Amino acid sequence: MLALVYPILLVKNDAMNPSRLVFFIVAGVFLSWPQSLRADAPPFTPDKQFSADQVITTKSGMTVACKIYMNDGKARSEMNTQDMQVISIVRPDEKKMFMVMPSQKMVMVMNLDEKTTAQINAATGDDGKFETVGPETMDGVACTKYKMTTKDNKVFFWWVNTATKAPVKIAADDGSITLDWKNYKAGPQDPALFEPPKDYQTVAMPGGGGMPGAADGQ
Repeated sequence: MLALVYPILLVKNDAMNPSRLVFFIVAGVFLSWPQSLRADAPPFTPDKQFSADQVITTKSGMTVACKIYMNDGKARSEMNTQDMQVISIVRPDEKKMFMVMPSQKMVMVMNLDEKTTAQINAATGDDGKFETVGPETMDGVACTKYKMTTKDNKVFFWWVNTATKAPVKIAADDGSITLDWKNYKAGPQDPALFEPPKDYQTVAMPGGGGMPGAADGQ
């Protein structure tokens, strides 16, 4: 199943805290991987190792550029928010997520325990059902278009390169948000990308784990 970004597609308020936005992106990458707890899967097969650029655009005009790397379930996301670079690393093998802030030389660690996973599942609409719409050209690429409907009846369309099975675009039916994939390159990634810096200060995520903002409902 594709390493997609369900949480970002389900964002209701695009003015959310940028660091939380990063968390949602990377958590979504983790939970959309084949070894995740998702019970359903889209009708296409992803590469287990790849890198790609993502551009997220909301209807209000906010644009977020993100670079992601995937390596056999491990995930890394790099993003600049409010003039600050934030790097997030998901290690399902260690059941941990690291949020790296180079400007502060700090690493925040969160445990991906059952409670946290359940919170992310609830946020990501992991029970989405897929159906094939048919062939369609998107950005000059011959794609297969799919429709995904979540349990709460949100609808998203996915365009997947018919030949390579690489993602090309995801868009909410109501126009609230789109996710474009660029420069998709399949292949092994440097293992060092999935290790937090050892010389940075390491602290626990506020609250001792769980989703950022979960306690306050944000």
